[in-house]
Amino acid sequence: MVPSLSTIVSVADFAGVIRSLRGAETISALCKNVCAEAASVTGLGCVSISEVNGDDWTVVGTFFAQGGGQDAGALATMPLTPGSPEKHAVDRRTAVLALPDWKRGQDNTVEMSGVLSLGSAGYVVAPIPVSTGLVGLIHASRGDGREPGLAERNLLEAFACSFGMLFERALMSERLSVQKRLILDRLEEETREVQLISSVGVAFGERHAARSDPLSDSMNPMSLGLDELTLREREVFQLLSEGRSNIEVAEELVISIFTVKSHVKKILRKLGAVNRSEAVYRYLDMAKNGEAPQ
Repeated sequence: MVPSLSTIVSVADFAGVIRSLRGAETISALCKNVCAEAASVTGLGCVSISEVNGDDWTVVGTFFAQGGGQDAGALATMPLTPGSPEKHAVDRRTAVLALPDWKRGQDNTVEMSGVLSLGSAGYVVAPIPVSTGLVGLIHASRGDGREPGLAERNLLEAFACSFGMLFERALMSERLSVQKRLILDRLEEETREVQLISSVGVAFGERHAARSDPLSDSMNPMSLGLDELTLREREVFQLLSEGRSNIEVAEELVISIFTVKSHVKKILRKLGAVNRSEAVYRYLDMAKNGEAPQ
């Protein structure tokens, strides 16, 4: 007779573990205690979590309730060998009960592979599914010499499915945080440009005509500075003069945003401008008067 799930963990306890994991806002925070939480809801004292990349899987985290187990750094990348429990779990997207001397295909049970760190009495392996496929595997065994059963297999499968949904949620949260930072950076750039425009002085009549205009000088430092720009700096400055943001410049030139910022600093230093808005404003004024170097 197969024991019911309630003999191992209550529904309330299972939900409580999932709620605690749901509080994680990042992938690293979510994965920090996942092995220990999987052990607590399944009663399986030896747990590992692995990444699946192509035809290989690599252990990245472990938990051993009794101690003495291998840490993740001691475990090598292993192939998804045809006929292995891991390959079976990946291909069928279902948890597998791997026991010694069982024939494959019987009650979703297959013969054990060489996962020696989980002991010789058998283990469960469950895929971690996401909307686009799967990201990893969770292995678990009792650690006390007893074979795991179908109830533990079903519990680990339910836990892995819940973890997969939380993984996608944390991934989306991280991506939204990145987008938020990019938007705030753009708003700060726009604010600085507005402040520059609002601070430009306005003069009328004779005062304007009599004002000394350094751009009319053939030895204008701005003109000399443009001659000192490298080819890449000229490309960056050309895009800036078109109103492109740092992010757009990075995408156009296929470089990182940090490289763009570095180029902008060098351009401002060579042109003697306080900020990029001032540099672009002065350059456009020169171009309008035919004074910008080609």
